[in-house]
Amino acid sequence: MTPELERRLKLLIDFPSPAGLAARVVDLANDPEADLGRISRVISLDPAMSAKMLRTANSPFYGQRRKSQNLRQAIMVLGLNATITLALGFSLVKTFEQPISAGIDYPKFWRRTLLSAIAARAVAEAKNRPYKEELFLAALLQDIGILALDRHQDSFYRDLPEEASHDAIAAYERERLGSDHAEVGAWLLRSWSIPSLLCDAVEGSHRALSLEVKTDVDTFMQSVALSGVLADGLVHSTGEVPLRTVSEAEKELLQIDGQTLGEIVEKIKAQIPETESLFERNIMAAWEFDGLMGRAREVLLMRSLDTLREFQRLTEAHTLLAVHTEELRKASLRDGLTGLFNRRYFDEKIAEELAQARACGWPLSLIFADLDQFKKVNDTYGHQVGDEVLRAAASLLAQSLRDGDVVARYGGEEFVAVLPGTNAPEALMVAERIAGTFRKHIHSIGPYRIKVTVSIGVVTDDNDDGFADVGELVRAADLAVYAAKNEGRDRVARFDKPFMG
Repeated sequence: MTPELERRLKLLIDFPSPAGLAARVVDLANDPEADLGRISRVISLDPAMSAKMLRTANSPFYGQRRKSQNLRQAIMVLGLNATITLALGFSLVKTFEQPISAGIDYPKFWRRTLLSAIAARAVAEAKNRPYKEELFLAALLQDIGILALDRHQDSFYRDLPEEASHDAIAAYERERLGSDHAEVGAWLLRSWSIPSLLCDAVEGSHRALSLEVKTDVDTFMQSVALSGVLADGLVHSTGEVPLRTVSEAEKELLQIDGQTLGEIVEKIKAQIPETESLFERNIMAAWEFDGLMGRAREVLLMRSLDTLREFQRLTEAHTLLAVHTEELRKASLRDGLTGLFNRRYFDEKIAEELAQARACGWPLSLIFADLDQFKKVNDTYGHQVGDEVLRAAASLLAQSLRDGDVVARYGGEEFVAVLPGTNAPEALMVAERIAGTFRKHIHSIGPYRIKVTVSIGVVTDDNDDGFADVGELVRAADLAVYAAKNEGRDRVARFDKPFMG
């Protein structure tokens, strides 16, 4: 961006800056120590943002079988990085409420912007790429410089032809200012301390397709630029869609066959209604999209969407190494017989979850399950059959719990489950469901049909029943199991204070 333009922009008193919530989210995005508790506390300050996060976690974007009931569960579904990225997108879009403009067609602007974001995510999903949320946000922000320039001078775009292409807009800006909206947008984002990867992608959104790919940043920038081309193919329902010159080398960057191409277009179509609702902007109706689908495929093919293959090539070795390392790490935390987490992982996780629950004021429940009279199984059928029963029991237990719950083998025939954000009545319902499942299930192992019931202890740490430390919490669950066995086995017992003795 030219020094003169930067000087003029800095002098503007009313130039946009992130609102309070957006500024806090920006801080979190730049803080490597940010955790779920902090992001939850920030988001919970804005009821509208909290509702959007809950709706996003329950949307088709994530396809969860069980719906999140509260912000804590929603953030667990989304994950820390996706939560911060989505919150940043919602907040920054809110910063630019639609002004009155003499030169910008704002409905068309938001149509292209949101379609770009959806397209970036859809391509990443179709090609099983990482960084889906970052790509969504970078594509969403790539034209933020247009809004900034329009805010800078509300008549700046007045002389543009009504059907000016995106490239024509950039050329117009360079002629008038010596810079284009990509450079202005990157400058603005850097002034807000937005992470550098997003700033670089915005700045390179008009030249990334012609870059020689050398780094992961280059491939990320190309993916963002490509999303804008996809959006152009959908926004321009008639006439010639402007296409950048693509070199032979660039044509080799991405391999997408006809079937995958169709899947991408269908993903974009499926995500339009939810995106419209989340960002409170209209994009296009389903019938309108259907009329453009053929045109979109043509543009996609002309643009040689093989660009993303290079992204895969550059990251494949790193990803394989990271996956292998992660598999080794996870293996050290898994029980070799049942595949559940082991005692070591449970000890780490229960301490972490208890601290998180205390910091955020959430309940934390612990289920302690002990198979009834399991020694008889080993004595009657042998230890190999007993091991098969343990594996089957572990599978039954895991299937009865949520994805966000932590299930571990505690030792022998004992299992534990950590239920974050779950109060005492909810935990009791889960435990009764588990006991009922075991009561009805028959294990078919070779020629044998074996029934094994379970005794379960339940304890909850909340404002009414707080425990001194993790040790006391686990001991309480163990005492509850002991009570269930004393009462006749095959039942659930809730911890009561007198048990502590």
